[in-house]
Amino acid sequence: MKRVLLYCVNQNRIGGIEKYCLNWCKRMKKYYDITFLYVNGDADRLAELSKHVAVVKFTGQTINTDVCIYATANWDVHPDKYIIATEKHIQTAHADYKEALKLGFKYLKAPKVTEHVSVSKIVAKSLKEMYGYDSTVIYNLLDVDVKPQKVLKLITASRISEEKGFDLLVKMAKRLKKHGRPFLWFVYGESNTYALTIREQLKDIPDVLFMGSRLDLTDMLAECDYLAQLSRSEGFCYSINEALQVGTPVIATNFPSIHEQIDEKSGYILNMDLSNLDIDALYDKIPKGFVFKEKSSEQDWCKLIDAKSKPIKLSPTVRIKIIQKYDDTELGRKVKTGEKFTVKRARFNELVKVGVAEEIFD
Repeated sequence: MKRVLLYCVNQNRIGGIEKYCLNWCKRMKKYYDITFLYVNGDADRLAELSKHVAVVKFTGQTINTDVCIYATANWDVHPDKYIIATEKHIQTAHADYKEALKLGFKYLKAPKVTEHVSVSKIVAKSLKEMYGYDSTVIYNLLDVDVKPQKVLKLITASRISEEKGFDLLVKMAKRLKKHGRPFLWFVYGESNTYALTIREQLKDIPDVLFMGSRLDLTDMLAECDYLAQLSRSEGFCYSINEALQVGTPVIATNFPSIHEQIDEKSGYILNMDLSNLDIDALYDKIPKGFVFKEKSSEQDWCKLIDAKSKPIKLSPTVRIKIIQKYDDTELGRKVKTGEKFTVKRARFNELVKVGVAEEIFD
């Protein structure tokens, strides 16, 4: 089997070149005896590479191979003089060199390089125009073993405090992480001293994202798979009702009032010690199609305040007075302070919002 050496100076934890090297090794290992050579590298990234090919740290040793491929060109170390390739030395080009020059990068071909491979036609064009080298275009290889898993999306919208069960959030997040299936947990709430403590406990779980506070979370509630409310107690939790209203099921602890809000059709009720947490069920059996009905209405209050109350019918138009001069795009003129006229209610709402009008009853 032909020996191929793939060289890359640095293997950072993330990056396009790093992905290139990994995918190249995974795809080409069935054709060649591959060794990956590096100078510096992230331990996890190197461990992933070592599942597929031999991984060797370059320390100035002589290395024999049939073909050497250089994945990077901005070398801190020039290993080509230590690499004895019986057939060819190939340099890959990954950048638009016209743009790279603006950032201070200038390509210098290693003496032993006999061929170039560009990852796109644009790269090949810039390599030729800038440095005069012809190249073969071979686009980046993808990972053909990709099997995307379901990413569970959780949201918590709550005051970040002890009674809201954030110690249980930490416990559940750690169990989710250990289980190994992917998840994202968006936490919305005011920052405070206790929140800093919780964030410190979750510093090794970047899947939990502290999003700060927002007045309206309707869109995010609808986007997520579950609202997670792990409180010690609740009177009647607003965020649970708001989630159910947009069709999002709930994961909650078994505080007494939860049984007035959800059942097995609309979510999961967990023991306070999370002993009945079934992580696979959360992924594979997300409650769908439950019917939400608001438990009370305005009429309940009307009956209490005044049994004869009826909905007020708003007039479609409003008489207004201008309190701040402005250019009116609908009227096509400048409107002066003190003017009075009638507008449609939708227009009145717009003018009130920007602070130029008020309703009058003359």
